[in-house]
Amino acid sequence: MKKALIGLVVALLLIAGGVYFALTNLDGLVARLIEEEGSRALGTSVRVGGVQLDLAAGRGTVTALQVRNPDGFSDADLFALDGITLDIDLESLGGDPIVIDELRIRDPRVHFEVNATGRNNLSALGSGAGGSASSEGAGGDEAAPTRLRIRRLRFEDGRITALDDAISNERLELKLASFELRDVGGRRGATPAELGARIAQELGRRTTQQVAARTARKRLEKTIDEQLEGPLGEAAKGLLDRIGGN
Repeated sequence: MKKALIGLVVALLLIAGGVYFALTNLDGLVARLIEEEGSRALGTSVRVGGVQLDLAAGRGTVTALQVRNPDGFSDADLFALDGITLDIDLESLGGDPIVIDELRIRDPRVHFEVNATGRNNLSALGSGAGGSASSEGAGGDEAAPTRLRIRRLRFEDGRITALDDAISNERLELKLASFELRDVGGRRGATPAELGARIAQELGRRTTQQVAARTARKRLEKTIDEQLEGPLGEAAKGLLDRIGGN
């Protein structure tokens, strides 16, 4: 009986020690989890500068996140941002799915490029994420992955850089229009890999649309400069401004 009590006390002390370690090192553990799961989901290197969590308040911050270009592209960062802030529904902790009330991504910077095969880096990232998402949790012996639901996800004050080989290899600098997604993951939630795929695909779609629109405008401006002169050319450019903005 005495040995059993001693064994129970030792077990409780080990559990308490493990919980203490986890809580005091939670920021670092979450940072490593983001890097490991993010790299697996997107098929390229993901790094974060730091994580700060306040579980009592249900808030968290991730700083200096970087996503490298996939294989077959330059060594530049495909995606970088200064900070992510999130508000967690505390009542959902320990449930399935865990609910994030709001996730805000500030100052995202997207680098768009096309390789020699004509494929762009954003479409390559999206396909890599989709493959990882579909295969996650396939092993029957592995524990079911945590599922998440994001009620509101917002990208704010973003920028795009792109190299346009069709227009004299010109470097384009664009503002990424702010946008918002609602109920990402749905009622059942989604795995981190599935969420990564969904967000990467939406970001890629919007970036590609903006780059394509600016490229089309540049082509029209080039054609106007080459074929129209004087007042007629100025009138044509003024019409472009009214239709598509600057």
